[in-house]
Amino acid sequence: MAFCNIDDVVSLTKPSTPYNNDPVKPTKPTLTEVYRFIDQIYAQMRLRLVSAGYQLPIVDADDLKYLSMVNAFGAGSLAEEALAGANNSEINGIADDLWKKYTTELKYITDGTLELSTSSTTKVPRSLHTSFAADGSDPEISDNRPKFRRDDVY
Repeated sequence: MAFCNIDDVVSLTKPSTPYNNDPVKPTKPTLTEVYRFIDQIYAQMRLRLVSAGYQLPIVDADDLKYLSMVNAFGAGSLAEEALAGANNSEINGIADDLWKKYTTELKYITDGTLELSTSSTTKVPRSLHTSFAADGSDPEISDNRPKFRRDDVY
């Protein structure tokens, strides 16, 4: 379940023809592709929320409105990019603007500065590929010394 829906993306992209899957005259991108963009951005956001220590599921209405907006920025950017291809600088500008908004908000999620009602209690950055904190607080994982040094012999 994504944070946003197709109407949120349409409100940002304002396509001249509503997204559809018409076999004779489908839109570019198709409705199915836009749903896939929404799901892809949601998956990325969810991973970042979990990695930053936020508790899921998020149920606060205001938090969900914010996350819906961020999800729509990312999906809208991908939809605009798919519409434009590489040749339309005006639409690519819209896609770029939406992507900048998305990545800016995603940074707030990732670095733990975003205050959601289910905010992380630790505010410690976590690796996207491990389940431990990256602050060196676990002596079993890190002694805060570099593991490989130039003059060491192994």
